[in-house]
Amino acid sequence: MSTISITVKSRLVGSGTYGPPPCPVEVELAEGAAITIRELITLTVKAQVEAMAVQTELDPEEVRASFERQYGRLPGDSPSSQSGRDAAADPTDKVPVNIDVGVETENAIRAFDSGRMALLANGKQIEGLDTELTLPSGSKVTFLRMIQVAGG
Repeated sequence: MSTISITVKSRLVGSGTYGPPPCPVEVELAEGAAITIRELITLTVKAQVEAMAVQTELDPEEVRASFERQYGRLPGDSPSSQSGRDAAADPTDKVPVNIDVGVETENAIRAFDSGRMALLANGKQIEGLDTELTLPSGSKVTFLRMIQVAGG
């Protein structure tokens, strides 16, 4: 069976300066096959973690903060990673980040399910983790994280 590639981007909307969200990624899907939102989130988070793991110019804390901004941790959400940084190490050293894909996926699913994150597929908002989509090649998907404005 042949595959198609879709582009998935993450965006933060709201007040304040938050830094970059996880990087855009290409996700491969079986051509013509339906996929649930839960499955799409799982594939996307895995691709984002893999892409950010190879960006050696990022500090481990920057990588961790990027996922926390996008998927908006709440009390009870699991921390995403351990940097392995020695407390006495030079803070400018770049070290590998061990992001737990399973934890990040669960946090992203909770963010979507609780309304902290919306998903747009080709400009149309999609709701429900079990909603099935059949996306054509070249589709654009956006994970949109809404940040509450100050005082609101």
